[in-house]
Amino acid sequence: QALKQVGATMMSDLAKADRNIRSRQKVRGGLVMQLQQLQRVVQTAEMELREKLAECDNINAEERIKCSQLEQQLQHCRSSFVDAHTELESDLRERCSENRMNLDHGRGQHFKLRTQVNELRR
Repeated sequence: QALKQVGATMMSDLAKADRNIRSRQKVRGGLVMQLQQLQRVVQTAEMELREKLAECDNINAEERIKCSQLEQQLQHCRSSFVDAHTELESDLRERCSENRMNLDHGRGQHFKLRTQVNELRR
């Protein structure tokens, strides 16, 4: 009789353990499925991020090219400005020199005419 009871208890314990194992296997299976879904979501997000980064890299490259072109244009403008400034400065110096010569010549003429006027008055 006692042996039957121990056997029945063991069978009951084995059935409980079997149910627990199956229940845990179901839970584990559910967790594995959730983990796989999360992995797919993460992979999708990673792909999207890589695409966005590639777009940003392209935009950055385009912006670097534009900046480089603008810097070249600015350098050209600066160079042109310096050239024009130098040319203007040279022209102004030349004109000033001509004006000084003309002024000197005019003063000389004025002096001659004044001398002639004074001689005629005498």
